[in-house]
Amino acid sequence: MLRRLRDRDVVGHELAHDPVAVRRIVAATRRRGYSVRAPDFGGHYSKTRRELDDGRSSIAMPVRSGGHVLACVNLTWRRKALTLTQVVDRYAGDLRTAVTTIEGRLAASGAGAAESVAGLP
Repeated sequence: MLRRLRDRDVVGHELAHDPVAVRRIVAATRRRGYSVRAPDFGGHYSKTRRELDDGRSSIAMPVRSGGHVLACVNLTWRRKALTLTQVVDRYAGDLRTAVTTIEGRLAASGAGAAESVAGLP
């Protein structure tokens, strides 16, 4: 994913070119067990949240197979309805269950990461 972001020199992909920031984000995500939408992202890649705010927030968890991340399961909500803490408290367990179920089904089907991503550009 990062390689694909780095390959395209477009507004909104700047963070992918900053290895220190990427390591910091990955470390925080691993500690929490889920990723969180960047606080300054308001829904438009070339504008900050101050310039354009869609009023949403998101968390996501990776789906892994064969040591590779194949996908993510994402939950997005209106910030006016729930806070990040409320969403994590209420739904992170369900999100983790969904991810675990998908990973289990991938493993049971014999679909490994190499087969699953081999055809992707």
